Amino acid sequence: FPKPLEDHHGREQPLSAKVTVDGKMKTIKGQGNGPVDGFVDAIRKESGLAFDVADSAVQPQRWVA
Repeated sequence: FPKPLEDHHGREQPLSAKVTVDGKMKTIKGQGNGPVDGFVDAIRKESGLAFDVADSAVQPQRWVA
């Protein structure tokens, strides 16, 4: 999972994440104004894909018993 390396109080912050590519664990790095932005930057650098995240809002989950 993406993990910010430290809090930079609103500035760009580095991010390091471990991902599996072709069955092999790899560490990717990016920068952004938060963990989602940093993860997107890291995926862009790794893959060369140009994309944006339209919405990263967390939706509350309902538990049904």
